[in-house]
Amino acid sequence: MASTEYLKASAHLLPTLKSFLPTLQSFFTSHSPLSPQSWLTYYATVDPLHTAIVLCTISSTAVYVAQQITGNASQVDRIWTFAPVWYGAHFTLQPVIAAKLIASGLAKGTLKGAASDPVAALSFWGKKLAGNSNVTAQLQPRLALMLALQLLWSSRLTFNAWRRGFFKVGEEDYRWPELRKGMPRWQWELFAFFFIAIIQNILLAITALPQYMLLSTTFSARGVLASSPTLQLTTADLILAAVFLVNLGFEFLADHQQQVYQNWKRGYKASLFGLPQKREGKDNSQATKDEAVTFGYSDGAQLFTEADRKRGFVTKGLWAWSRHPNFACEQCVWWLLYLFVAITFYPSLFTSSHHTAREMLKLGHALVLNYALISPVAMSGLFAASTDYTEKMSAKKYPLYKSYKRAVAPFNPLETILRKVWFRVVVGEEERKKVYDEVWGGNAAGSKTK
Repeated sequence: MASTEYLKASAHLLPTLKSFLPTLQSFFTSHSPLSPQSWLTYYATVDPLHTAIVLCTISSTAVYVAQQITGNASQVDRIWTFAPVWYGAHFTLQPVIAAKLIASGLAKGTLKGAASDPVAALSFWGKKLAGNSNVTAQLQPRLALMLALQLLWSSRLTFNAWRRGFFKVGEEDYRWPELRKGMPRWQWELFAFFFIAIIQNILLAITALPQYMLLSTTFSARGVLASSPTLQLTTADLILAAVFLVNLGFEFLADHQQQVYQNWKRGYKASLFGLPQKREGKDNSQATKDEAVTFGYSDGAQLFTEADRKRGFVTKGLWAWSRHPNFACEQCVWWLLYLFVAITFYPSLFTSSHHTAREMLKLGHALVLNYALISPVAMSGLFAASTDYTEKMSAKKYPLYKSYKRAVAPFNPLETILRKVWFRVVVGEEERKKVYDEVWGGNAAGSKTK
């Protein structure tokens, strides 16, 4: 049966984490920390996870200092839209850059006495890169595809944050002030230091764990290069990429529908992309029940009416099937990137059609439950916690939000379908009509209007 040792955290990830501080101390004992060449050498020759830790430490420090100076807790929120990309780019491009640095002589030996035999003093990682004269061959196609998908994801999220005005000076996520008010000062300061500045930056870094696993197993944990290319593109890559793009399209549509609704509710005319244009002739609070907003398309389909404004939150479009369709798609992003790990190692693990059921179960377990799984699980956990807190605030602000929670699932539209069946078969027509009117109809009595 094929070996699964290289998929275990104990084979590479944990030893690499454990060696970070000793390696850093040993390196800068023999290299000046003030020398740019020392840092180029460090970057080129140590395991890329070590340099990612350094990057995460710098980012955490900068975020904490900025939030202490400004009193604004959204400093880390501003880098959420692109920070995963720089970690993905790091693991994708590090071998290319490192090989170039070594070939040009800008990166030299890593130990004392390296001047006499620079290559002999390089780390395992550095030796492998120095031993390959084809620098561009270090770029793995599958990692390059994953990075391209991350760039598209980042472009969408950055655009959405920009059109919401999130990059304006002084802009802060509405949840932080509410959370700050509910905590003693000392508790908030600890929370700001550990969770906002440190833990969130760690979460941003571990989004790239699938890429790190693919890279580190190409440079096998056993100290030799993989015997055959493992990161060439296949049909499975194209299928995953296509699904990723479709998911990204739904995420953009969900954000767009929310933005158009919020602009309309506040009395602004929204363009096709949901950007605030100009104030309408009269505030939407004076609109009649017959007036509606179009979704920015030429067909003029009515999407929002006066009842939607009184309700205070969007329940139309994708939001009729999921209370957080954008969050659902966002979680799918990280699960889809994780699946690139599965398609990489499946062919080498399941090399025979004669595996016993027990062997198949063992191989499948290793293929699915590897340390790259930490990335999507952690992101899903973060979104679950964030969504729970957001919905508690929404329920306080909008009385009809409780009915919305009854009728529509938080993420999965299939669950919403099951809820529709439940309302029709079990709950009864009268109660179903009441809830549906409050969520989608004209019954907005008691809803918040501002």
